[in-house]
Amino acid sequence: MKFVRVLLLFWVALCLLNCQTFFQWKKPKAKPAPVSAKKTLAQIKKEAGKKPFLQTQKELGAFIKNNKHNVLAFDGYLFMAQLYKKKSQFSQSCQAYRRAVQLPFSHPLQTEAVFSLARCFVKQNKPKEAWKLLETHIQKQDNPFPIKYKAARFQWDLVRTKKGKRKQDWKLKTLSLLIVTAQTEKEKSRWKKVAGSFLDELTHEEKKDLASNSGDYGLLEGELLFRVAESSWQRKELKTARYFFNKALSAPLPPALEAKIRRHLKVLQAHFKVNPYLIGVVLPLSGHRRALGEKALRGLYMGLGLDKDSPWQLVVMDSKNHPDVVKVNMEKLFYDHHVIAVVGGLSGETAEVMATLANEFNLPCILLSQKNKLTKNRRFVFQNAQTSEDLVNRLVEDVREILQLKKLAIFYPEDSYGKEYSQLFSQVFVKSGGDITKKISYPIDEVDFKSSLKELFELNNREKEYEKLKEEYMKNHPNLSPRSKKLRPENLLKPEKDFDGIFIPDSVSALKKITAYLKYFDIGDLYILGTNLWKPPHLPDLPDDLPLLFTNTPTMTKKKLYASPFYVSYVKNFKAAPGFFERQSYNAALALSMVLENSPKTRLRMTEELNKLQTLSGAFYPVSLSADRVFTYPLKTYIFHKGKTKELNSKTPLPLVK
Repeated sequence: MKFVRVLLLFWVALCLLNCQTFFQWKKPKAKPAPVSAKKTLAQIKKEAGKKPFLQTQKELGAFIKNNKHNVLAFDGYLFMAQLYKKKSQFSQSCQAYRRAVQLPFSHPLQTEAVFSLARCFVKQNKPKEAWKLLETHIQKQDNPFPIKYKAARFQWDLVRTKKGKRKQDWKLKTLSLLIVTAQTEKEKSRWKKVAGSFLDELTHEEKKDLASNSGDYGLLEGELLFRVAESSWQRKELKTARYFFNKALSAPLPPALEAKIRRHLKVLQAHFKVNPYLIGVVLPLSGHRRALGEKALRGLYMGLGLDKDSPWQLVVMDSKNHPDVVKVNMEKLFYDHHVIAVVGGLSGETAEVMATLANEFNLPCILLSQKNKLTKNRRFVFQNAQTSEDLVNRLVEDVREILQLKKLAIFYPEDSYGKEYSQLFSQVFVKSGGDITKKISYPIDEVDFKSSLKELFELNNREKEYEKLKEEYMKNHPNLSPRSKKLRPENLLKPEKDFDGIFIPDSVSALKKITAYLKYFDIGDLYILGTNLWKPPHLPDLPDDLPLLFTNTPTMTKKKLYASPFYVSYVKNFKAAPGFFERQSYNAALALSMVLENSPKTRLRMTEELNKLQTLSGAFYPVSLSADRVFTYPLKTYIFHKGKTKELNSKTPLPLVK
């Protein structure tokens, strides 16, 4: 029974305390003032300038004491504060405003008194007291939003230029109030932008400190927690990121941000599930790039030693050379198979998707595409390829300095590879002082290049010239058969060209078809430039005056080639000689196997170990890892002419002298 009585007394005391707090929070109205008292205050105000200040002060003090329960006490304190202010006695002025604010009843000028007191605190260099006073006024339930907004604006003016941990807390609380109390959508939007900029300027540690008080930040609480989680993720503090993402879900959030957080949590959940023996592969294994994908897959098989007793396994996905399919493949490898790393991405489009998702998933990835800048700002992405930028820079440098070519045309396929190389070559060549006079494209998988080449060499739209030549030809050959009389423009018109060479970023098979039409049109006296897709002995036989130029890794003698362990092992397994894609993917797999031998259990550790690699022995020669995580190869420019391939240098005899 004693315990029950104590509990009952405690409950009654708590109720009384709550009631007292409530009445302090919502002040009652003051009692009406007697008419005589109003006259007295008016008389004091009227004579204030005529009497000594001390006498006026005493009269006001006595008046306030006699009217402490009615509204005139408030008016008396306000007038007293103004008198002190005129005398520059700011401390006493503040005290008078404070007493007015603390009166146990409300007044129409209450807000004015609060703001005046806050200004007094500022003058006395007491911003903390001013801010807290305004915060209390904002939290009063009976104050309308316009008044709260005005007080919050005052708070923001107090703290916006201040620095320090405490001031950051004030700023975030104030910005939250401004967003809530703003009267128009335009104002709300403005303060949201200010809040976003403020959060952007904070360091990770500052945001983390603020997050410990996140319950006080209203609508900005969720945004703050999200940013702390996101920056923790970027710093690879994954457990911390997961904690703050989960905490953010219990705070006010816009639907789009909530959906984003749930996606991040899904990724984090999968991140902690890793199979250290599974490696994902995303390559084109169908369509027109199927052969390239199969070659790359063979190289991976060799580099990981899967032809021997190897503990690792490949999870192979067909990219179909389509970005949307690659996205699905990457998600399956990450969420379903929990691979420790992934390799692939032959084309620029598919490699870009893989790079983006790999970095989002914190998944180590080695790309085989030549596209530039795939590793930029992507900590988990590596690239094992001769980049298009390196290849083009070397080719342009050599043809400009050694061959001194000034004008070139570009003839390219309308696929991602052709578009990337044509744009890059044009930029580099023009920057070197050269001129691109023509730029003609043709459809993917083109078979008949006649119409595109006729456009390149201006064999169309020359009707008058053609009719004149045809008339002359018929006059000189009167005995021609009817079939022979059907002369076409390309049979009579001479090709027009204002360039010294053509850059063709396409495969050897396409090159063979193109050069066949060049022979048909009797095109000569030109250099044909290409990429590292061109390799002897698969290059086509050309007329003596059409030499081929391309940049590639150094060639090897047959003796050295046949003696290399990679070549011997590859021929043994596949009964064929390895090519470029087999060698490239072999080197990528070799890098993975070197790291996997150290048994990394996490993807972060796997990435760190890959970064430690300096050089690889490579299939045929050493390959080095650059600072931007690209495996770089030695490059040289070659010229193929009359069935022979030679390195292009200052001593090379030039077939065409310009």
